[in-house]
Amino acid sequence: MDAYGKTHKGKVRENNEDSYFLSDTLPKLFIVADGMGGHKAGEVASQVAVEAVKTFIQCEMESATDTSKIDEMLIGSIRHANAEVYALSKDKEQFEGMGTTLTMLYVDNETLYFAHVGDSRAYILKDGKIEQITDDHSLVGQLLRAGTITEEQARVHPQKNILTNAVGTALTIEIDLLHKLNEGGIVLLCTDGLTTHLDESQITDIMRAGNSLESICTALIDSANDAGGQDNITVLAVNITL
Repeated sequence: MDAYGKTHKGKVRENNEDSYFLSDTLPKLFIVADGMGGHKAGEVASQVAVEAVKTFIQCEMESATDTSKIDEMLIGSIRHANAEVYALSKDKEQFEGMGTTLTMLYVDNETLYFAHVGDSRAYILKDGKIEQITDDHSLVGQLLRAGTITEEQARVHPQKNILTNAVGTALTIEIDLLHKLNEGGIVLLCTDGLTTHLDESQITDIMRAGNSLESICTALIDSANDAGGQDNITVLAVNITL
């Protein structure tokens, strides 16, 4: 199993508030996070959340021997991250109100586990076709799922950055947990700095054309920057082998 990740601050932002982690050995864990908050607070939120999830899962690996245990481990890791970020935001005035998205992939035997909070996304490209695995936890995401607005309207909606769920902004958190049968393909985890500028067809074309995971990630970031680069951009590609 190969993996490659890359991040860029984009063309507008002074700081990069995205974070990511990848490990293609045990545990086979891949994470992207997009922080939010005041000056550098988003950067802290995403870093703290990623580190908290990674540490929790590494500590819990030995007891996670079946599907139910893995589910508990992943949910527990995000709840742990939520508590860490929330406590820090209450402890230090400069971090007040900070939070982060968090989307991760955990690979175990024949199953792909996705855990998700916020509007970073997970896709899988298989046989030349792309599928969005996660739903955006955002106001625009809700409107889109309700059929109130179209995909085109969602891309330019003035409230597209309003999240309805994030790590660290409240004591309790809602977590999406999804299972996919491992049928091969390339999983892409990304922050909304990518999807703000590129639609599914553009992402698909770039992924199809890439001759390596590194070239795919580089081309995705370059294309998002060419289209405006209005936000930090993070992409993480994982070649899922059978």
